[in-house]
Amino acid sequence: MASLRERILKLLDTDREFRYTVAGRLGILEILERLDKLTEIQTKIWMVIRDIKADIKKIWIEIEEIKGEQTKIWTEIEKIWVEVKGLREDFNKMNARLGRVERTLEKLIIDIEDEARSIIRDRVKRELGIDLTLNSLILPDLDLNIYGISGDLCIVGEATVRGENKPKLL
Repeated sequence: MASLRERILKLLDTDREFRYTVAGRLGILEILERLDKLTEIQTKIWMVIRDIKADIKKIWIEIEEIKGEQTKIWTEIEKIWVEVKGLREDFNKMNARLGRVERTLEKLIIDIEDEARSIIRDRVKRELGIDLTLNSLILPDLDLNIYGISGDLCIVGEATVRGENKPKLL
């Protein structure tokens, strides 16, 4: 058996055709071909990995640029909020002033209406001899600030600051 082994080993070393025949029988050639294919596939995979790494590097550069832009945007937003705060303070001051103006105007209007009623009441009493009480008349769709009735006499009017004509007694 030892001599057979030695002869086979010698043939494997010296006889190329025998060596390939044995390798084919053992499936080594098929294994080598598969290894060659796997090596080729692995080389392609490494090329793809290299490309992916390059793409990832570009993405990180873009991310850093975006972070820089984002920082600028947040800085601008902070400035805007400071300005909004100032505008809100100005608005609140103006709103308070407007409230005071509205209250003053309301008092003036009431004073004008009271004055108009007083003048009309005195004139009716002086010229017609009728003692008349004048008030406001507030209806759902109508607001008259001069209204009074006595017998056959009815006075309806609106007090304004500026009038085009002098008031008339009818």
